[in-house]
Amino acid sequence: MWSIEHEHVTSASPDRVFDLWANVAGWPAWDGSLIATTLDGPFAAGSRGILHPHGAPEPLPFTITSVEPGRGFADETPPRAARRAVQPPRHQRG
Repeated sequence: MWSIEHEHVTSASPDRVFDLWANVAGWPAWDGSLIATTLDGPFAAGSRGILHPHGAPEPLPFTITSVEPGRGFADETPPRAARRAVQPPRHQRG
């Protein structure tokens, strides 16, 4: 199993960042690796969607596995069972 970590410091509030995550159709606007994304249902555990990464021959299904409003979420993308956990951002204090 492999792991990738990325950190981005922002002045945005954690709630604002979570709002961006919860808008699945908008993911390609801030994630340059994606062509398109959809979610069939609410941004909640168990909801399924499709994401199409650049370079992928076809879109991939994913399932939201957990959501902690205002804090983070996790999803799983088969067939490789790739899992992503998005943690709370560090809020830069002025």
